[in-house]
Amino acid sequence: MEEATPPQDLIELLDELRGLRQATSAELLTGLLPRLRSLARKNLPAKSPLRLGFDSEDLLQEGMLQLVRQAETFRGTTWAEFLAFSHAILTQKTAQQARRHTVRRNELGSTFDSSTVPSDDPTPSVHASDAEDKKRVQLLIATLPEPYREAIELRLRGLDNTAIAERLHITDEAVRQRLSRAVKMLQERW
Repeated sequence: MEEATPPQDLIELLDELRGLRQATSAELLTGLLPRLRSLARKNLPAKSPLRLGFDSEDLLQEGMLQLVRQAETFRGTTWAEFLAFSHAILTQKTAQQARRHTVRRNELGSTFDSSTVPSDDPTPSVHASDAEDKKRVQLLIATLPEPYREAIELRLRGLDNTAIAERLHITDEAVRQRLSRAVKMLQERW
């Protein structure tokens, strides 16, 4: 069986990649980019955990560099074989990234020092600000008309609408309305 002759544009690309020609025509590689970009996106989908710090464009660049470095090892004669060769390189690069990701995750997990993470505890200034706000709310509640003030004070003590209604000898709906109006007045006065 007679061996197939590679297309002329593939020969040109391989000659350039192998450094056999001095002139650098990026047209052939540029024409290949959309196809390689598509392969890179398939190898590194958007929801992949590997995308932390490494995306499909990074994979494409790494793959292109490796493609140039390994052009001498390509033994095929067709574009389909060259694309399969390119895809294999991108798959290798994805696997390398997966190994790096696993190592980094393990290293970070084993060396994590919680003392270096800022505390969620409020600072003294937050405590002071909260105390000022609490005092201001208490003063504003004191300015409310009696039925509203009474209802909101009972709610702040932890009573639910039914308990407040029993204490004030009114309906649950009246409690709900008083609390709603009290909150509205407090918001307006704040």
